[in-house]
Amino acid sequence: MKKLLLTTLFILCSALAFCEIPNVYPYNNNAEYQLYPTTNMWTFLKLDTSKGMIWIVQYSVDDFKDTFEIPLSTTNQNYADYPIISDAKAGRYILYPTQNMYTFIMLDQHNGRTWQVQWGTKSEHRFVKRIKALY
Repeated sequence: MKKLLLTTLFILCSALAFCEIPNVYPYNNNAEYQLYPTTNMWTFLKLDTSKGMIWIVQYSVDDFKDTFEIPLSTTNQNYADYPIISDAKAGRYILYPTQNMYTFIMLDQHNGRTWQVQWGTKSEHRFVKRIKALY
């Protein structure tokens, strides 16, 4: 009986170890800007929720020279594909984390367009690239 209980407990603990804890953070649909945490404890992504523009925000508790905000994408995504039409409204764009710590997916909640958002410490590793539908 003791062996069965220990085996069951071991299997249960092993299964729980593989469960992912969801990345839950407050999201305000009316906010013009949102901060999204990354798995790097010093880095956030700042999203302009009406235009889809993104900045990398890094802070430090030891040295303020390591505190900065740099643009990741300053392209107004509302004009990217349709230069005449603009429907800038707070809450239009949202970021979703992926299992890769450097990659997020940005969703246009009005028309469903998506982008791969890649951030990194080196400029050559940073980009925002449209994910085009294949149909």
